[in-house]
Amino acid sequence: MNPTKKTLSLLTSALCGAALLAAPAAYAGIDLGVMGDVSYYSTSSSDPTKDEPNAFAFGGLDLYSTQKIDPQTSTFFEMVMENDGEQFVVDIERYWIKHEFDRAFSLGAGRFHAPLGYWNRNFHHGVFLQDTVSRPSFLDFEDGSTATLPMHVVGLLAEGKFAGNFGYELSYANSSAFDTVSGSEILIPNVADVNNKKAALGRLMYQLPAQGLHVAGFFMDNSLSEASTSTDAYGLTFGDELVKQMVYGLDFRYEKAGFDVLAEYYNLNNDAQPGVGDGQSHTGTEYYVQLGYRFADKFKATYRHEDVSFDAEVGNVDEYYQIIGRTEPWKTEVACLRYDVSDSNALMLEYKNEKPDTGDSVKTTTLNWSFMMF
Repeated sequence: MNPTKKTLSLLTSALCGAALLAAPAAYAGIDLGVMGDVSYYSTSSSDPTKDEPNAFAFGGLDLYSTQKIDPQTSTFFEMVMENDGEQFVVDIERYWIKHEFDRAFSLGAGRFHAPLGYWNRNFHHGVFLQDTVSRPSFLDFEDGSTATLPMHVVGLLAEGKFAGNFGYELSYANSSAFDTVSGSEILIPNVADVNNKKAALGRLMYQLPAQGLHVAGFFMDNSLSEASTSTDAYGLTFGDELVKQMVYGLDFRYEKAGFDVLAEYYNLNNDAQPGVGDGQSHTGTEYYVQLGYRFADKFKATYRHEDVSFDAEVGNVDEYYQIIGRTEPWKTEVACLRYDVSDSNALMLEYKNEKPDTGDSVKTTTLNWSFMMF
């Protein structure tokens, strides 16, 4: 989007938001929630020439609302205003309508968080919802520097609960895309797809709430296609398939007496199409394990280990990771202390050490104050 159109879009969004907030309750007809956060951070690199100045920064301003428009139909929207380093941008993160036929089946259409793992379906865009300032690195949203998978889908989502403790989520949606000529993020087509290929995703869950146990298995059958309108380095053009991808995974959560364990494992089978890299199939693995302990009522200590592994040696390269800009495997260690000031805001002190296999490690210490307005 050119600067003039982006400025006009932002101005229109701001005016609409101001009108909505200023409208009398009887006319607005919705309850608007807000989440936000402010941080002070310090970073250091194993290469001192790459150190960055300490700085204050504000996170995304998250506006969301849900509303029942009849006894069985609900609607939801969530938009996040954030600074991309140069100017404010407005992203529509979730936007859907859903009809509940009964406990076992509801059907929605719109933009959802992809049914991949526990984190993405339970910790949304507000830092306040999390036990750490950062998300697991590989589960970063599509425009993040360490994102490896589409965290949103645009299409249909069916969900329900059955046989007591079982639940499911199924989605049929637009496939993802990437502009290999000038792009920097995984694209989720909102209003038009780049080709007729569609993604299928699913998650089957089992819960024992009284025992604090939750386990689930999930999958994604997806294609990453070219979004550039120019011929790319592979000789492909707009809409051509770059990588056929199948993802399988497991997620696990257990809570007991102040302790909790949260873990997710992803297996990515990336089948490069003819002429894309070596044209071969490669397998990547991604996982994290997070341990938490709540004490003195308002404090919680959390530790997380993350690991992303894939083929990146000369002559044996997983082209999917290369296309999306992840050139080497990495590990991340995160330690965080959270203090709940009240039910509506929290302070967190986080230490994160990102360690690529061969590159420079980066250590970041962040003091974050997050909040929720009801």
